Amino acid sequence: MLALLVLAAAASPAHAQQPAAEISQEAGASARDSLPEVLRAAREAGVNLATVNYFFGSKKGLYMALLAKHQEGAYPEGWLFLAKRTSKGWQVALEDDAAFKTLAATAPLLGSQERANLTASAVSATANGDYRTGMRLPYATGVSWSMWGGPHGWSGYNTPYSSLDLSGGDQVVRAARGGTAYTMCKGWLRVIHDRGYATDYYHLWNNISANGLGVGEGARLGDTGTEVGCGGSASSRHVHFSLLQNGAYVAMSPHIIGKWVPMNGGAQYGGYALHGSTRVNVGGLLYNYGALGFTQGIVD
Repeated sequence: MLALLVLAAAASPAHAQQPAAEISQEAGASARDSLPEVLRAAREAGVNLATVNYFFGSKKGLYMALLAKHQEGAYPEGWLFLAKRTSKGWQVALEDDAAFKTLAATAPLLGSQERANLTASAVSATANGDYRTGMRLPYATGVSWSMWGGPHGWSGYNTPYSSLDLSGGDQVVRAARGGTAYTMCKGWLRVIHDRGYATDYYHLWNNISANGLGVGEGARLGDTGTEVGCGGSASSRHVHFSLLQNGAYVAMSPHIIGKWVPMNGGAQYGGYALHGSTRVNVGGLLYNYGALGFTQGIVD
């Protein structure tokens, strides 16, 4: 048996507590009976779990669950999680572990495209000096949205500065690049792309429900909002758009997204974005030029 779960962990061991699962009847008896074993295996592997508070469902034997930190106001930390039952117990791996790709490569329950995205060859941490991601900004091309929050950490105060706050136009949030989408929590989606990249979209209203759903570039994921169902805060509607690489958050700067290069400021939420010689400061409008090709450069 192999289970794929979406996990969000408590911030520190001091906030951990015994999981208390509310399991959907759709999961079936075998899935419900297996969950405590999987959670114990995850804890033994160093995953600091809080309570299951979203869902535990199944899709052709592919089990998913969300465990969210219970620290009020804190941002969630989430990973895809693979667990395989062996004769010696559960073998577990988070998406930032090398073993995750090994398990995904042999998991019979994954679709071909989902497997390809989960096992995609990762780019190096420095992208070998090439920071073209093949991504657009997470809204319709040909329109401008406000960058009212410059580069900042996923939680709003930590590093790296992996995130931007964006809002405007029709407020429809779209996939920055094609990939495989997962609902991490109400209002929070993750899309796993090729080349080891992934993007997170948080605070969404009306988000799609995705359990390994293939999405194309520009696919609708939800609407900007103020949803904090899994932690954090939002004073006005926006999408908290974040970049991950090899299973971990990475700095937006100097990655190229929508033919813009976000640049860090002296503090969280500061900075600016560059399109050639054009500079847009926080509060300004970013025109979505679409994705920059891997053989293209930015021309004014």
